[in-house]
Amino acid sequence: MTAAVKINREGRSEFAKDEGNSERSLSNMEEKPAAKKRTLKGKLKIAVCFFGHLRTYKQCAPFLHRNLLNQYDCDLFMHTWTRLDHNTKAWHDYAKMEGDAEEAEILRAYGEFKGLVIEEQRPVDMGIIRTQPCSNDTIAETSIFGINAMFRSIRAVNRLREEYAVANNVDYDFVLYVRGDIWLKKPWRFKEILASLSEQEIDCGFFALSMYFSKLLRGLESLGAHDLLFFGTPKVISDVVNNTEHYTDRFQPDMLLRSGPEHELFKFVKERHWTPYGIVGFRRGIDWEIHRPTNGIDWMRRSQRKQLIQLRIRRNCVRFYLFQIYMRQLFRLRFAVLNREFDFCVGAAEDVI
Repeated sequence: MTAAVKINREGRSEFAKDEGNSERSLSNMEEKPAAKKRTLKGKLKIAVCFFGHLRTYKQCAPFLHRNLLNQYDCDLFMHTWTRLDHNTKAWHDYAKMEGDAEEAEILRAYGEFKGLVIEEQRPVDMGIIRTQPCSNDTIAETSIFGINAMFRSIRAVNRLREEYAVANNVDYDFVLYVRGDIWLKKPWRFKEILASLSEQEIDCGFFALSMYFSKLLRGLESLGAHDLLFFGTPKVISDVVNNTEHYTDRFQPDMLLRSGPEHELFKFVKERHWTPYGIVGFRRGIDWEIHRPTNGIDWMRRSQRKQLIQLRIRRNCVRFYLFQIYMRQLFRLRFAVLNREFDFCVGAAEDVI
């Protein structure tokens, strides 16, 4: 069973489930029956695990502090590579960050780590996979080695976390994985995300960002971004992560996937007998973003243009945002006329915390 989690304006989480061949859209989501709720009182103890190439971490770190690290009792762990960005084939051709990951700069950006490893990556040719989620999509190619390296990093940082927890008798409420280039624009609320789940559902759940929901008619395999930020209890995370050593065996060179490679992670979670949940209510572009380096042609991409200029017109609100890519709020004017809210912002459209 796979579920997509949507957080509505009142903070109650909602679900759309994909059970076998049964599919439901957002329009007919049903609230789960009342069940025993896990007690999520007090300041949660969170292990935050950074993995993979750090890319734009320096720009994203202040937002991560504000909207996650300062909200909870967090211990930080990291496994990364000596280079800031990858040099293997990826599904996209965005500009890459140049330079090396330096420990002193990492500590300056994030503060104290309980475990930190910077490893040199030596790419080898393992072939590529091709992805085409929809028949009218351009076929994208991704290095199998790149996928393998990502899971090597994910396993390595979990070992750091497990060793520290055992040595110091630390019991974490949740283990959260996040990439260094994730820009958290809004506060990350565990209690809201998990509000309508029972204790058993939380204990057996694997929760991950999901980028899109508009293609649900194809099934939840159309949801991407599961490998950008995900969390679960230590038991679930350790079982999933520690068993990924042969994860890339499922990919054969030149094979064509009708879903993004991220969906294979959800399939793997189900194979381990856990329930994956896609968090679709924490919305890309509004609540979070991948902060990529840009070059002279990247403004032509839709995802980058939305960070330069964005207009949203709804029944009860009009939002006009300029230059969100600069990650600092320069000017904002908000007012209401006849029960309609108008929001004009230059720079990052951050709500007051």
